[in-house]
Amino acid sequence: MRPHCSPQDVPHTPGAYVLLLELPRPTRVRIGALGPHDFPAACYAYVGSAMAGISRRVRRYARPVTRPRWHIDYLLPHARRTSLLTAESRERIECGVASALAASLPSVPRFGSSDCPCASHLFTAPDSNAALAAATAAIHHAGATPTLHKITAITP
Repeated sequence: MRPHCSPQDVPHTPGAYVLLLELPRPTRVRIGALGPHDFPAACYAYVGSAMAGISRRVRRYARPVTRPRWHIDYLLPHARRTSLLTAESRERIECGVASALAASLPSVPRFGSSDCPCASHLFTAPDSNAALAAATAAIHHAGATPTLHKITAITP
C-alpha cells in the first residue's frame, strides 16, 4: 500500500491540500462524534491543513488508519485515494479552499470542520474530472498555486 507520490515528492513546507477520493459503492460509516452517515458511491474532495508540512500529511495518508483521529480517518478505509492537490502557504488557506469548493460542489455537512466555522471540508463530485477541476479552481481562488500528485495502489 504505497502511494505513487511519496513524502519526498511533495513539499516539506506548510500549506493546505485537497485529497481526492473515490468511494466505489454506497457505504454507511460511523464518523466519530458525528455518528453514522450514508455516503453514496461518488468522488470526494477533502480539504485539509498541513501547517506542520505537507509531506507529513502524505505520510499519514500513505499508510492504513490504525487509530482514527479526524473525520477523514473514518472514511479512508472505504475509499480509494486517487490524487492529492497541494498548495504551499504559510497562511491558513484551507477554509478559503473549502469555501470556494462549497460554491461549486455539494458538501457533507459538518465533516472535517468541527474546529472552524466552515459548513464542511468534504465535498462530492459526479466524477474525478469534476472533483479535480473544482479543487484546482478552489486553490487558485484561495490565492495559491495547486500542484497535482497522483496516488496509486491505495485501495479500500
